[in-house]
Amino acid sequence: MTHVWSQGHDWWANNVQWDGVTHWSEYIISAPRYLGPNALPVPTINHGIIDNDHSISMEIASHFNPGDKTQNLGIRANYNLVTDLISFDVYWIPWEYFNVSHDTKTERNVFHTFYDETTANGDFYLNTNVRVWNNQSSSAVLRLGYKFPTSTMQGAARYTNAPGYYLDLGTSWTLSKSDNTSFRIFNMLGFYAWQTNLDEQFQNDAFLTGLGIEYRTRRWILTSGIRAYFGYLVGDKPIVLKQDVEYNLNRWSVSLGLQHGVQHYPYTSIMLSTTYHLSNK
Repeated sequence: MTHVWSQGHDWWANNVQWDGVTHWSEYIISAPRYLGPNALPVPTINHGIIDNDHSISMEIASHFNPGDKTQNLGIRANYNLVTDLISFDVYWIPWEYFNVSHDTKTERNVFHTFYDETTANGDFYLNTNVRVWNNQSSSAVLRLGYKFPTSTMQGAARYTNAPGYYLDLGTSWTLSKSDNTSFRIFNMLGFYAWQTNLDEQFQNDAFLTGLGIEYRTRRWILTSGIRAYFGYLVGDKPIVLKQDVEYNLNRWSVSLGLQHGVQHYPYTSIMLSTTYHLSNK
């Protein structure tokens, strides 16, 4: 079967000013500004508490950008090893569909043999969470996250096909609490590092931070937060705002999230997820 590409090798070579030797992957910019929305996202905020539930979630997300429309499925799961002390959670995108404009493909240095691709699958994330302290009004959790390079479509500038990791400390303070409601604030500080495609700059290191508030009732959880990381290369300082509304009903919960990129993350996103809890909440 013969494939006919919308753009050929000459187009790509002229676009990136190819030197005739360097592999195409080194022209893919490993920074969130120049990749798909799921390639190098800002890690979720470490809330400073251990999730004592065993759960699994399914998520549908849509990401909007003038030159990049993306939809994806996501799977999350949490496993509590020791109550209030150690937990593990994972996240994986098994399927992603994208529709990218020619101008955006040109800006991202998409390799010509990937020009017409529209589907991919994402990386696998594993987080290990360990409580550092816990009392009636505050708590802290140390998190180590690792990004396994299970993704595809690096040549389409969707993912990096490279590992990464982050280490952060999340702290939480309860400002008010009653039998049915609570209000708290939380923040995280740490760093994020990922492998680039450049021989002369093999790794990028970034300062990772986030701040949020949560209001919780017996059935509802309202969460607002801002999170970011700041690297030292081009296009690697994403800042995002996110609002989540979650409704809990015994073993099931439903969550709706709205996220907006303020800098170096050029997407506005809507996420809808449902979670099954192996124990009643």
